Amino acid sequence: MNVRNRFWAMLDQRMKELEYFDYYLQRSMRLGTMVKVLSAISGSSGLLSLAIWGSENTSVIKTVLLSLSGIAAFLGPFLPYTKRTAAAEKLVPELRSAYSKAERDYFNVRSGVLSEEEVNDLLYQHEEAFDEIKRKYEADTLFPESRSISRRADKIAEARMNQRFCQIDDVTERDESNEQATAKTNSSTEAKAIAKTAITISSTS
Repeated sequence: MNVRNRFWAMLDQRMKELEYFDYYLQRSMRLGTMVKVLSAISGSSGLLSLAIWGSENTSVIKTVLLSLSGIAAFLGPFLPYTKRTAAAEKLVPELRSAYSKAERDYFNVRSGVLSEEEVNDLLYQHEEAFDEIKRKYEADTLFPESRSISRRADKIAEARMNQRFCQIDDVTERDESNEQATAKTNSSTEAKAIAKTAITISSTS
């Protein structure tokens, strides 16, 4: 695999990781919202609402809800999602920033302006940057591997990569086409000018 393909493979892998952690963050935030809602039910206003709402037929439902809310209020601060959410809220933006930098460098890589050694250096720098961010927030520990999240993240990453780079390729092709058209126009204009000059010289002589 040449260095350009290796750089692309790195981008692809890091985008999947980014979407993986982002999906984890969204799921943890949803879980946190559910816990807060259940916890709110155990508050005085929640108990009052249930008391007003109540009838003998709803006593079982009230008991279950109050039990769940009590458990949620007690266990909420100790559940893994709390620390995971706090870490992901910092991890994801930093990874996204690191990815943007790597993507910008990829344009220089694919244009061929960099030597193989320079591309290798860039590749190493970006890999280190990503890994350092993950180590800082204990990503490998806080975010256990989940196949279902991986599958979802891979699909999202693939769609975003295709959309992003297809748009870039379209713009590049248009630019190249415009440059070629401009070059042809300039060439035609120069040819006409030369022909006109030759005719003028011929008629004078």
